[in-house]
Amino acid sequence: MPSVSVVVPYFENQEGFNRLLEALDAQTYSGRLECIVADDGSTQPPLIPERIETPVRIVRQENRGFRAAAARNLGAAAASGEILAFIDGDTVPRPDYVSSAVAPVKKDPLAVVVGTRLHSDGQEPRWLHEAWQATDDLLDADDSSWRFIISAVLTCSRAFFERVGGFDATIVGYGGEDWEFAWRCWNAGAQFIHQPSAIADHPENDWGARHEDKEQAYAQKNVETRALARRVTHPLARPSQAFFEVPDTVVLFPADYSTWPAGVADAVIIGWLAQSDTHVVLPGEGEEAGLFAADPRVKIKGSDDMKLMERARFQMRLSAPVHPEAEDTQGFVLVRDTEGLGGNVVLKNHNGRTVAQVTSARFRALATTHYQSGEGAIPAEVTARWQEYEEPIRLEGFFAGWDESDVH
Repeated sequence: MPSVSVVVPYFENQEGFNRLLEALDAQTYSGRLECIVADDGSTQPPLIPERIETPVRIVRQENRGFRAAAARNLGAAAASGEILAFIDGDTVPRPDYVSSAVAPVKKDPLAVVVGTRLHSDGQEPRWLHEAWQATDDLLDADDSSWRFIISAVLTCSRAFFERVGGFDATIVGYGGEDWEFAWRCWNAGAQFIHQPSAIADHPENDWGARHEDKEQAYAQKNVETRALARRVTHPLARPSQAFFEVPDTVVLFPADYSTWPAGVADAVIIGWLAQSDTHVVLPGEGEEAGLFAADPRVKIKGSDDMKLMERARFQMRLSAPVHPEAEDTQGFVLVRDTEGLGGNVVLKNHNGRTVAQVTSARFRALATTHYQSGEGAIPAEVTARWQEYEEPIRLEGFFAGWDESDVH
């Protein structure tokens, strides 16, 4: 049986901590079990009752605000288990919790398991209950299912946790760190699983039932939402009108783009920048790069920004000078449907010519392992009706919107 480290973020809740430790002593799991408590700067560190038999270790960090993400990372770093089971300090796992939560991870090292957390009313929040029904307990998860992963009852392998880089320790304040972590897990190839039998009790209300003051509740939630918008590129997490450091889609121009007819590269760049949350990467600084020198969405390959571009959900590699038609909103939707088509899509224009290949971050992550044999690597083919340029463009007229035939 794999060894398991239960990682508990803690802050000044000795009574709840005692209940959790007693519950760990009652676990039916037959493998080695330890508890790592990550104290998020309590005035007094938690005490370990003498009657507790489960090995417990306490690690501490300074009180610099609500830093649950950093605390969990601190606990994980001190843990020795092959599997990490994150349980909040105010949550009490039932006797079969660890056995149930660990079972999927034993079968699949990419499994990210969320348990069942029952609140003071004996129920899960309605939004989670509905999510389990809609996704068949995450068996039908997709790239929006990161919204259903909660770190209060979260289990994964240590190897996978380290591979994705753990929680984002820069997130300070209540909430959001679990969704951001889940987003990166999905893009790294995680298999999300809801384990109904991994039950833990939370003797308080869910967040939505804790606040009577709407102004205060919304203000707190908005801090979380803004933090996620900068980190999660999915359209569900951010406004389409804003610019972000990491885009949802990055368009990579081909090495030979400088051979395109005069003015065409400029037009193609403009066409892609008209799409929401899209950046463009040029293989070198051609003449057209100067036009966009002040635009943070246009990058040069090899620049420091390229590491950020690798975090985009989709990468599109152009092989022809094309972009979606301005009025063809469905054309760009094809790009963002890539995940549902296996994450690897070849786009053909209406004339039958291959114009681009789109891959998702998840596909690229899995390609390093699952697809080495060729299985699953065959791209789907999709036809789009996009603007394709074959003749040189006089930019003066292109910018001004007049036809060259009107000029003498």
